[in-house]
Amino acid sequence: MKAVQRDPNWNLVTDTYIEPNNFAELFSLLVPCHPKGEGKERTILVWKEKEFYKEENLAAFIVYGMNKAKNLPQFHKDEIPTLVRILRLCQEIGWYEEANTFMVTQGLAEFVHTSLEYETWDLLTQAVALNYLIIKYRIGELTDGHVEIWDRVKFNEKCITDCKHLLSHKEVLEFTFFYMCKRAKSLSKEQLNSDMMSLAMYCNTFVYDLYTYDLLRKYRKCTDFLSYYGPSQAVLACQRAVLSQISDRLDPLKTTHVDDYLYVMKDMMEHMTIGIMDRYDHFIGKLLSYVPFFEMIQVPQHAYYCEELLYICKGIKYKEEILRNYIFIQLHDCLPSFFKLFLKNKRYATIHDILFYWCDDEQRMSLEKKYNLSFIYEKYACG
Repeated sequence: MKAVQRDPNWNLVTDTYIEPNNFAELFSLLVPCHPKGEGKERTILVWKEKEFYKEENLAAFIVYGMNKAKNLPQFHKDEIPTLVRILRLCQEIGWYEEANTFMVTQGLAEFVHTSLEYETWDLLTQAVALNYLIIKYRIGELTDGHVEIWDRVKFNEKCITDCKHLLSHKEVLEFTFFYMCKRAKSLSKEQLNSDMMSLAMYCNTFVYDLYTYDLLRKYRKCTDFLSYYGPSQAVLACQRAVLSQISDRLDPLKTTHVDDYLYVMKDMMEHMTIGIMDRYDHFIGKLLSYVPFFEMIQVPQHAYYCEELLYICKGIKYKEEILRNYIFIQLHDCLPSFFKLFLKNKRYATIHDILFYWCDDEQRMSLEKKYNLSFIYEKYACG
């Protein structure tokens, strides 16, 4: 245990310190109040939360929690969540060896291995197992035997959402990228494609966290490494699509690791197969649905990418269907901004094609009622 000279700063977690008599009370002392309200109250809570996670403050809370846990009544319903909370806090300041020792002495490592005898795991068991894997990874003690644990916990969005106090999502993401690469060589092409699509959907759900934790490059490096093992080109394009969605929210002059979104959409649909589409149609549709709302500084090339996307999908029923269901169904709300790109580059034939081929008669008439399209029809007629 690293030497910590002072007591915790209780003002960061409570107005009045009362010595805990059970694990529920100890847990409450290891979690800062979540910022709420507005004005001065919120500002103070934001500051307290930020201060709590600084190493000079957090170390004292960890040591206190570890020592106190030894003396509290066991078999309390909040015992395991409290012990796991301590493991999660250790990761925050790089105390992986200390976390491992605590995990073993408190029986959490044995708990994970014993749980393998059960067919299903609840969210708490999965949270314990994820912390176990992260700690073993950080201290260099991962073995082939840990694959079974990984298969039980991988890509579990609900566990991340519901167990925020028990998991460092930054650590979970970094471990996921590492372990995906470590496992790639032993996977069949089918399993690799499946895991990579699960990775894409998981990262798409938490793309804001990738950006916040500065993990966009690590995600890109992970998928670049996995590409050497020959996954489907459509699967690779889905990975790039997840990253490229936020390209119009970043400074293009300072961003070199994000692909052009419209180009990636074209590339994804060019390589798309009916097998992948049937299995992941909703996710692929979500990626496509951002097309009408793309706002990055637009250049003529973007109009060509859109035209190529339409050309690639035209005449192929399953590709046409997903474009209609996720892109063109939204035109009623965004037609002026979407058409602006084509009008600027005088692509009147493309606009006409969208209205008369990609939209059905009812949708087109509805658009004609809401917007004045006669100008576009005149330009098209004049060539």
